[in-house]
Amino acid sequence: MALPKYPISKIPSEGAPALPQTWNGTYGELDQNLNNLDGRLVARENEINTARGGHPSLGGRISAMAADIQGLDPDMMNAIVAGVLEASASAGLANREGEKTRTRRIQSGVMTIINRGIVSGCTVSRSSTATRNINLAAGVAFGNGRLIPMPEEQNGASVPGNPGGSPQVCYLYLGASGGGHEMYCTELGEEIPDGGIPLYRVTVPAGNTEITDRYLASVSLTDIRRVESGAPCVYASAPFIYVPLGTSMLSTDYSVHLDILGFEGGGHQLGYVYADDKQHNGFKLCLNGSADSVRVRWTAMRMDL
Repeated sequence: MALPKYPISKIPSEGAPALPQTWNGTYGELDQNLNNLDGRLVARENEINTARGGHPSLGGRISAMAADIQGLDPDMMNAIVAGVLEASASAGLANREGEKTRTRRIQSGVMTIINRGIVSGCTVSRSSTATRNINLAAGVAFGNGRLIPMPEEQNGASVPGNPGGSPQVCYLYLGASGGGHEMYCTELGEEIPDGGIPLYRVTVPAGNTEITDRYLASVSLTDIRRVESGAPCVYASAPFIYVPLGTSMLSTDYSVHLDILGFEGGGHQLGYVYADDKQHNGFKLCLNGSADSVRVRWTAMRMDL
């Protein structure tokens, strides 16, 4: 390792006395050599520190590099791949189980049980005095949690004509009007609106109009009333709604938790709501009471699937 000043200049031993100007130069050369050595030592220390790569010693860095090189060994690589596959399988199983819980073990929704119909009367007949009109016989209906007396209606609703080339269907129903109810007929192809009490399904043949059939002789009237003569105290059949499950349960032995969100009628009319006829792909929500429009949040659960 070369030094900037070699050899060091000698201090004169003969002649003039040893004045400062004769030996300061020699010591200056010594300082230059020492500074040079110090700079080289610092550079080597910095290089070694950098080579450690964050390890406490250069030996630790070398050991880590050796371990990395060993990791390229086929046995080591096989072990790593096996570990990755096992972790992937575990993650896949966890994901499948989570999806099964979200879509199958726990399923939830909101349904509304409708409880309305006819206690007595409310039959219909074709009018013989007004074009394409329907008469309503007096009777009693039930809905909205109460009994609804219905007076007789002459020419209460008009059936629309069907100039088209295929039969069409419309419906006669009782609907709210002011402070009471009266009979209405839907347009062709329309369903009974919310709150309506079904009476009859009307099938209008192709080409059946005011000109071809003034008094509805060719029009079919099919009774679709729900008649409960004992309402609101006794029902021949409990009102229910079918709840289809989005994903079939693996077993029918699942529990159904119910939460009543609202209903029409007094609190004493609600009775209770229960799940019945459980199948893999759905069940019935049944009402044991006289309330109407009972809105229910249901949750079907089977955690040990």
